[in-house]
Amino acid sequence: MKISVRVLVTVYLLVLVGLAAMLAELISPALS
Repeated sequence: MKISVRVLVTVYLLVLVGLAAMLAELISPALS
């Protein structure tokens, strides 16, 4: 079962975006 590099990169980017969005929601109230 081989997963293509493109799929790994796509999932990795989606996870990074998700974490960034969560951090932004946590930090935003503190800054405002």
